[in-house]
Amino acid sequence: NYGQNNHRMQGYEDCARQRYLTDAGRAEARAISKAMRALDIPIGDVLASPFCRTRETAELIFGRATVSNAVRGGPAQADDHRYAELKVLMSTPVGAGVDLAIVSHGNPFRAIVGGPYLAEGEAAVIQPQGNGRFRIVAQIRKDEWSTLSAAK
Repeated sequence: NYGQNNHRMQGYEDCARQRYLTDAGRAEARAISKAMRALDIPIGDVLASPFCRTRETAELIFGRATVSNAVRGGPAQADDHRYAELKVLMSTPVGAGVDLAIVSHGNPFRAIVGGPYLAEGEAAVIQPQGNGRFRIVAQIRKDEWSTLSAAK
């Protein structure tokens, strides 16, 4: 859940002029964090778009974030070069026993996958298969995390 738009921002560090994470968005991120801890999901690196709201979301969920321009927002319809680095990240297997977390925007995901769009607070679980290929294992809506952790 976000407030204003980004049209007046002067750069990624200009948080005052970007869409911001609302109190409801912060509460959702904390709830996701709690559910993920209950599920004991092993997370290695956490990459976040350089926008302030995605960095804050990552920090609330995972307690940390590394800014990556590869996962920044942009148009849903983009040339192959725009999201090439993100596609490599999504298709490259990570270290044994951990998962890579990416906190980004719906448009880059949609551009690479061809749909569906990820809603705010929604997650995609992806199995990297190498050579620019990956498989969508699941999509988890923001209100499904508590159900998953309760079922564990």
